[in-house]
Amino acid sequence: MSARWLKSILVRSAELVLAVGFVLFFFLAFWFILGMSFPTGPTLADLIAEANLTRLPMWTGISPAEGPEESGEPLIASLSYVRRTVKDKPSSAIAWREARPGTALEDRHAVQTFDHSGATITFSEGSELNLAENSLVVLKSLEGFAGAGVRRASLIVLDGQLRGQIVVPGEKGMAVEIVAVTDAARMEVRTAPGQRAEFSVAVSENGSSIFSVYSGTAEVTSGSSSRILPENRSVTVSSAGEPNALEVLPAAPALRAPPDGAVFSFRSVPPRVRFAWAAEQQPAGVYRFVLARDPGFRRIVHEARLSEPQFTHGNLAAGDYYWRVSVLRGAVEGAMSRTGHLKMAEDREPPQLTVRFPAGVVRSDRVVLAGQAEPGSTVYVGDAKVPTGASGEFRCDVKLERGLNVVVVEAVDAAGNVTYRSQLVNAQF
Repeated sequence: MSARWLKSILVRSAELVLAVGFVLFFFLAFWFILGMSFPTGPTLADLIAEANLTRLPMWTGISPAEGPEESGEPLIASLSYVRRTVKDKPSSAIAWREARPGTALEDRHAVQTFDHSGATITFSEGSELNLAENSLVVLKSLEGFAGAGVRRASLIVLDGQLRGQIVVPGEKGMAVEIVAVTDAARMEVRTAPGQRAEFSVAVSENGSSIFSVYSGTAEVTSGSSSRILPENRSVTVSSAGEPNALEVLPAAPALRAPPDGAVFSFRSVPPRVRFAWAAEQQPAGVYRFVLARDPGFRRIVHEARLSEPQFTHGNLAAGDYYWRVSVLRGAVEGAMSRTGHLKMAEDREPPQLTVRFPAGVVRSDRVVLAGQAEPGSTVYVGDAKVPTGASGEFRCDVKLERGLNVVVVEAVDAAGNVTYRSQLVNAQF
């Protein structure tokens, strides 16, 4: 009896251990899947340690758009635009979260972009920073105004690239300080009221930082050295904090095709659009081509790095498009070209066409046809193409055979829509 009882105890214990083992296994498997699907990324402590934020000066500065301060932290800026996958993390948060437009950014708020994504951080109207793909920045806090007539802003670039602009319409000037991950390397961009400054900061894979100024001026400080970075210049600071000589930025390419304001009409299948620009005259570089649905280049349709000064797109939906190009030499990016504009127009309406055919019997072997087609259409009489005027008017001399002649006039618009007009002409001569 005792042996049977002992055996029963052992069996139940084994079943219990097995059940606990299964529960533990499935829990760990679920935790692994959850971690792979929703990675937390580095902690804020890691970010602070990596950038050594604790020894950076506090901001003294700029007031963003008004908004609630739910966390009690002072608001610095807002995340005004998000494209594809972007994460953000307040200083008080444990895990990264999906970034949303309109998010208020506070002291030590981190923003991260990934492949083919981007984000825009807005400080005030006209003053914003655009994060390229695979970038990571941390913002600094505010401490009111610093000095007479100057507002200040600051952030830390841990990885990737950002391009920014400062436009100050009011009476106070503004300064933006950007600290790169390179030890003790920073750039301060200043602008006076009514002026505009454009700049960029990039952190390369080898740990060096590239500071560029497209308009306005900036001061780059690294260690104990400081230098003024004038317009259209860049400087690279090594991972050891040593600045190189100033470089002239690559010139902005001249756009060649399509012409600005071009309209591409199509009936059902969009035509192939070829974009072309002037080739760089200096040592070979790489072209950065950007195509968007808005002039602010937030709704990006296609972005690519190209070795040739041309690109063809064959599947653009109806609507307006804007494009521009810059030149990259290594991690240094030149100024953007002017913005080109084109329109894709879906057109299923046949073109207008009126023809004045002869009335009655024609007593000659020739007749003159006249009429008007929709401007821009191509007109054919029989198999012959007929010249048209600016408003679509045309005249054509048609040879007739004795007896009944079928005269067909055809108008074809740019989208391929067709309109026919025909009549029997009785020639008796």
